[in-house]
Amino acid sequence: MLTLETKTGGEMVALYGDPEGLRKLATCLLSLIDRTKDGYFEHIHLMSSDWGGSELTAERQSDEGTVVHHLKIICFKGDKFQK
Repeated sequence: MLTLETKTGGEMVALYGDPEGLRKLATCLLSLIDRTKDGYFEHIHLMSSDWGGSELTAERQSDEGTVVHHLKIICFKGDKFQK
């Protein structure tokens, strides 16, 4: 289980995960790093079933949060993108 929620005003994002969900996230991140070539970027999308994915859950985990249905994670590698 992985759930992303924004808190009031969207200034904070909370990630809720059980051990299995957090392990899957770690595997996705490590794979993204390994696939990104120097001087380029790669990305992955994590989405809830409401948005056609299966990586995130669509159920709120807190009373004050708003569920985020789509997370795009971008990996930059090398100095091409550093400012």
